[in-house]
Amino acid sequence: MNWIDYYGLTICLWVFLCFLMVLAKKTRPFGLSFTFFSVILFVGLTSLQHYFGAVTIYNESKKQKFFELLKSGEEVTLNLPPSSWLQSLDVRGSDAIIPLEYRREIGIQFPLGSAPSVKTLFCAEDDGFISYETDRFGFRNEDDEWNNTFHNILILGDSFAESACVPNAFHTNFAQNLSAVSLGKGGNGPLTSLAAFIEYNNRFRAENVYFLVFSNDYSRPVRNKSSIDLERELREPELLKYLTDPEFNQGYFNGLDLQPYRRFALEYSKSLANKIDDNNEIQFLRTVSKLFFYDFVKNIVRSKIEINNIQEIRFINKSELEQVYMRINYTADLTSSKLIFVPLPDKSSSCKEDEKRRFIDGFLIGLNANILNVWDDLCDMKYFANTGGHFNSLGYKALSDLIESDFLRNKN
Repeated sequence: MNWIDYYGLTICLWVFLCFLMVLAKKTRPFGLSFTFFSVILFVGLTSLQHYFGAVTIYNESKKQKFFELLKSGEEVTLNLPPSSWLQSLDVRGSDAIIPLEYRREIGIQFPLGSAPSVKTLFCAEDDGFISYETDRFGFRNEDDEWNNTFHNILILGDSFAESACVPNAFHTNFAQNLSAVSLGKGGNGPLTSLAAFIEYNNRFRAENVYFLVFSNDYSRPVRNKSSIDLERELREPELLKYLTDPEFNQGYFNGLDLQPYRRFALEYSKSLANKIDDNNEIQFLRTVSKLFFYDFVKNIVRSKIEINNIQEIRFINKSELEQVYMRINYTADLTSSKLIFVPLPDKSSSCKEDEKRRFIDGFLIGLNANILNVWDDLCDMKYFANTGGHFNSLGYKALSDLIESDFLRNKN
């Protein structure tokens, strides 16, 4: 059993206890008072939930949305980011990993995007479920941007670079005369971004490269048992080749056949969506948990823990991060692209005194890297989703404005 099941069981026992106390004459007065208190409690939670936004979307809801899209007659896949192809286990478990055998089936050593040219069900925060049509390489861009071999702006990074959970990709906010593409995918760490950049450079060139750096690239709260993104990536042999072999590439943007990947993703997404727990007792507990605001309570508790332990952060080995960042810088130099690192605050950041900020700013300054400081501008709750950890549409718009302004300054 996981925490949601314990929570559901606790709620069931709570309701049963209310029933027993009301049923017995001796405890009836107290039972009625306790039941009244319980009703007030959960009505209050309902009001708070309405004020702060919808609760986290459960996998069951995502499955329902997935099958709704299928019934409309469209081909649709779940978002299969590169991180789902990493074979290293951490607290996320084996269910989050696509088995190695499927890489051989699709003929790709390591997928760097999602399935190409298909509607992709992404994620849900304040705007409900977001889906978008991937481009010919499996990224979130207008496909005709790839008709040109030169782009003014290239975006690297993770889910923020993929414009997670908002209706429109943030780089579509740039002026129409600017050509921009993003290679961002949710879960990307520095090594996957390096791999995508190397592959991109085999065929395309960007004037400015903006690498969005998020805290899970290089750190995790001590209480969070997930691997730091770079730690997990460094255990992947195919990704390591991009770091150790200067000649290695897959031809991802230059002739690699991605259609087998597309066919695989369509079928594999259906199999994932069909994985519904057959244990009726567990399903009952999960349903009760959802009815009694498990996610809402969990998020409140988690935020309190993060605030109380904001200084308890573990960081990546600096020499490992330096090796990857220097390789990214070298890759930019090969095509005379200007590389700019853009460290982003997270929702729990303490802005000016944030330990994560001190680490990454100090590290990048030590590398003599170009840095676009957006932390001060974006470290504001109004820019983050109420029901998730990503920027909302306002936050992404602010980010795009800051990047465009920096690009124009560099241009002049």
